[in-house]
Amino acid sequence: MANIVICNTKIGPYHAARIHALSERIPQVLAVEVAGEEALYPWWSNTGGSDLRKITLCPGGRYESIPVKKQLAEVEALLEQEQPRAVVVDGYSEPVMQTAARWARRHHRLSVLLFISWAGDRRRFAPKEWAKRVLLASLFDAVGVGGELQYAYARTLGVDERRLWKLSNVIDNEHFAHGAREARANARALRAQWQLPSRYFLYVGRYERWKNLRTLLEAYHAYREHGGYWDLVLVGSGQEEATLQQMIATRKIPGVHWLGPRSYQELPICYALASCFVLPSLSEPWGLVINEAEACGLPILASTQCGCLPELVQRGVNGYTFAPTDTAELTRLLLKMSSEKVDIFAFGKASQQIVSVHSPERWASALADCLNHEWPGLLRVTEQLSSK
Repeated sequence: MANIVICNTKIGPYHAARIHALSERIPQVLAVEVAGEEALYPWWSNTGGSDLRKITLCPGGRYESIPVKKQLAEVEALLEQEQPRAVVVDGYSEPVMQTAARWARRHHRLSVLLFISWAGDRRRFAPKEWAKRVLLASLFDAVGVGGELQYAYARTLGVDERRLWKLSNVIDNEHFAHGAREARANARALRAQWQLPSRYFLYVGRYERWKNLRTLLEAYHAYREHGGYWDLVLVGSGQEEATLQQMIATRKIPGVHWLGPRSYQELPICYALASCFVLPSLSEPWGLVINEAEACGLPILASTQCGCLPELVQRGVNGYTFAPTDTAELTRLLLKMSSEKVDIFAFGKASQQIVSVHSPERWASALADCLNHEWPGLLRVTEQLSSK
C-alpha cells in the first residue's frame, strides 16, 4: 500500500527529481502516470527515473490517445488497491486528475493540488473562473503553488491562505549544471561536432504561435542590422517551424541556426555553449526552460509574461525583462547583452545562485510540510504512519 500517491499525465525528469526528493522525507511514495508517452513532450520518453516506485496506468500508448473512460477506471482501481493516505494531483483541468481528487475527498483522505497558473498568462473569462473556484473549493484540501504570481491567482480564485503552500517550480538543477560543466570542458570539439557558433543567443521550446518566435526573429533581424554579431540558435519543433523558416528566407535574416528537438541528455550542451538565453513568450505559466538555462549559468532575457519572473529574473543582476510585443525593446536588450555594458559571466553566476534556491529538495520540503499539517478531520501523514 502507498502512503502518498502523486498523479501526473506523464512523469518527466522534473517530476522524477521532485518525487525522489519527497520520498527521502516521507516513505511509501507512489508515482503514477497515465501513460509513458505524451505528444506534448516527446523528448521526455523513458526519463521517469529508475529509483522511483512508479506505475503507468495505461502502458503502450500516448496520453492523448487513451480514452478518458479508461483513464478514469484505471486511476479509480489503483487508488482502491493502494488506499493512500494522501493524493497529490498535477493540475485540475484533466478529468483523470479530478477523479483522483474526488476519490480522496470521498474517502476522507488528504487531497492536494499542484497549481502553476497565474492570472496574466492568458485571457480569463468569468464563467470559467467561477467553475475553477468551485473545483478548487470542492476537490482540494490544499493547493501548492509555484511562486508569487501563482499564489496571488489562487487567492483570487477563493483559496484561503491557510490552504496555500509555496512549493516553487523546480527542475533537476544538478543534471543541467553537471552537463554544462562537462560540455564546457569539451567546448571546442562539441562546437565543431554540432556546428555551433562561438557566441549565440539561445531559445529552447516549442515552435508555436504563443511562444512568440516571430517577434524574436524580427528583433534579431534588427539586431543584426544594427551591427550585432552574435548568432541565434533555436532548439525545438512545432507547427510554426515552416512559417518561421519562410520568414528567415524571405527577409534574409543571417545567423539563425536550427538544431531541431534535442533529448533531455543533450539539452545541457545547448545551454552550456550559449552566451544568453531568450524566452519571448506571449503566455507562460512558469517557464521551466529558464530554470534550465540558469542551472547552466546563463544570463536571461525573459518576456514579462513568464510566471517565474519574481523568483528567477532580477533586472540588472542576472538578466532583463521585456514586453513580448515590444520588438524595439527586445532589439535594444539583445544589443546590450552582447556589448561590453553587461558582464555576462557575472550574470551567469548570479543565475546559478538564484536558481539554486529553487531545488527539488525545497519543493519536497514544502510539500512534506503541507502533507504533515494538522488538517481538521484528517490525521497528518506521519501520525498515520506511526499508527500502522
